[in-house]
Amino acid sequence: VDSSSGVLRLSPFFGWRNVPIRNLLQSRLRVPIYVDNDVNTLTLSEKLFGAGQNVNNFLTVTLGRGVGMGIVVHGELYRGKGGAGELGHTVVDPDGPLCDCGHYGCLETYISDKGLMRAAAELQALGELPASIETMDQLIAAAQAGNPAAQGIFVRAGRLLGVQIANLINLYDPDLVVISGEGVRSREWFYGPLRDRHESHVIPGVSGDTEIRIDAWGDDAWARGAASLVLGELFKSPVHQEREVAIAVGEINVRASGTR
Repeated sequence: VDSSSGVLRLSPFFGWRNVPIRNLLQSRLRVPIYVDNDVNTLTLSEKLFGAGQNVNNFLTVTLGRGVGMGIVVHGELYRGKGGAGELGHTVVDPDGPLCDCGHYGCLETYISDKGLMRAAAELQALGELPASIETMDQLIAAAQAGNPAAQGIFVRAGRLLGVQIANLINLYDPDLVVISGEGVRSREWFYGPLRDRHESHVIPGVSGDTEIRIDAWGDDAWARGAASLVLGELFKSPVHQEREVAIAVGEINVRASGTR
């Protein structure tokens, strides 16, 4: 998402590219519209009201239908040019499964809900899981009931994410990593292996300085994130607002001069 222009640059789930969603909504609703990546808005919520309060440098990693990441550096959300934080689309195996983004072997293909259900289907074909498991809730229930194959799916995913969390700590050296999203439902088997792998792959002396926190999850967190985006805009420093207006006016002038 290009939040400054309100353009949705790419949604692998919907197959949308370069949709001017802010202008489309604003013309119909006639109120100010703010647009951002959903994980960025969740990270803003953590910064304003959650674990990220008074933390200058932290990461929010979300698990569920996809795998996302929000980045806060020196107290400010880092967006890059609009695509920063796409942790789920970092490649862990170029020969791995096809991802929704069109590449192969993305992290998301292994540890998202879809990736976990793909692993379950493979074990069902081998007769290690009952064919009746068709949803994430059923897979979690099977693990809770003591099915070792179901538990193994979460353990392997946790180990893989643990290595990626270690890579993030080595790259960013944050004060805090918040793990959130619908995927935290499976925390019982997922996060022990995650912590073990993360601790064994972080540069010596760095691991102890970064707190890893697992959020209690409720679906209303996405709504709080959207509200936090609006609050952040309402209370933005006038200096930033004036700069954005100046940039927008400059873009308009450039376009106008190009059409003469």
